[in-house]
Amino acid sequence: MDDLEHSLDSLSIDQSPIYLLKTRSSPSDAYESYFTNTSSGKQVPIFVPVLEHVFRDDALRTLRRHAERFAFAGGSPVTKRQIATNNPAKKYGGMIFTSQRAVDAFAIVVSKLDPSKLEAMFDKEMPLYVVGPATATGVKSLGLPCAVLGEETGSGEVLAKFILEHQRTLARDVTHLEGRRLPLLFLVGEQRRDIIPSSLSAETLPLSERTQVIELIVYETGEMATFE
Repeated sequence: MDDLEHSLDSLSIDQSPIYLLKTRSSPSDAYESYFTNTSSGKQVPIFVPVLEHVFRDDALRTLRRHAERFAFAGGSPVTKRQIATNNPAKKYGGMIFTSQRAVDAFAIVVSKLDPSKLEAMFDKEMPLYVVGPATATGVKSLGLPCAVLGEETGSGEVLAKFILEHQRTLARDVTHLEGRRLPLLFLVGEQRRDIIPSSLSAETLPLSERTQVIELIVYETGEMATFE
């Protein structure tokens, strides 16, 4: 709790602490911005993490391997001499993020990729679906060429409906490969609800609209050992 003590010691006499029992979101935290901007510095947010998130190295290696082997890449664009071609290595039609920790895990992977090859590794037409402003800000900060969508949804249930509607608007070469609908990759923790996977593959949907969601556990959560 040394960080907490340091934060309290740095307060001036006219400032009061606002304790936030969470980890600060990156690259920016909406709660921190709110209190900082609305209280003229009189109320100072102090973060007290109660949960510890551990990233799974095996999952991060898998993601990096996917990217470097063009599992998220598009096909070759049309030129005057050559028609457009599909990318046979493409494995996913999009990605889903519903937690800041999943974004943080993916950020580690992206930081290890060659920046000059990001546009080749990630199809600009491939959607990155997010569940709210915090995840949207985090994903946008990665600098990928893909569209970040779903910022206004706010919940997994609403995001699932948004994804279904959006998938209907996409070109077939984005959602399919060799006649097969590409799955969406969902980065998750070991504790999560299945509302998005079940909604996107519900039997009530026409077969042509059902989308498989592949979940990849990228982090695990436990109670902070130092929290008392």
